[in-house]
This record gives sequence, structure tokens and C-alpha cells, in this order.
Amino acid sequence: MRNIDRLRVMSLEELAPYLVHRTVIDKSQFWRSPNGFIFRNEEDAIENCIHWLDGEYHKEN
Repeated sequence: MRNIDRLRVMSLEELAPYLVHRTVIDKSQFWRSPNGFIFRNEEDAIENCIHWLDGEYHKEN
């Protein structure tokens, strides 16, 4: 099985942690969801990412 095939069969809950990014600034951690929102804890960022993944696509210019 190819890696892309593994991604295609993942649930939103399984996929979201791979899309959330952690940044450390002056010893403070911030978590960024793919839609650009920033959170102070990972769980909130993952929950937001799941909501974003489940939403409709809106093309931006």
C-alpha cells in the first residue's frame, strides 16, 4: 500500500494531528490549524482542524 493510499483511508480524527503544526516562541507553545487559526493547546487545534476538514471547500482568490 502506498502512503497516499493510507492517507485516503484515514478518518478525520486520524488525519487531523498530522496537519496541525506546533510553534515555540519564547518558551510558549502555539498550535496552528491548517485554516490559519492559532491555539494555545493541541487539542483545540486538532478539534478545529477536524471541523475544517469536514467543511465545504471555498475557493479563495
